[in-house]
Amino acid sequence: MTNRLPEKLSALRKHFGYSQGDIAEKLQVPVTEYMNWEKRCEEILRERKAYVEEKVSQRQTEIREAVQQT
Repeated sequence: MTNRLPEKLSALRKHFGYSQGDIAEKLQVPVTEYMNWEKRCEEILRERKAYVEEKVSQRQTEIREAVQQT
């Protein structure tokens, strides 16, 4: 199961009009640290999505080939 917490936190931050700096201040961490964390979470989600899409595509190809052979 994919951890959707970072995506949800980012969406909530934007929904309520908080900047990354606002959140960093509330968490008492440097703004750049929070920004890098949020950016890395987005990159990981994109990588996972691309991986899953590739696996689905491969599986669909395998199924089509198996059907054609029968």
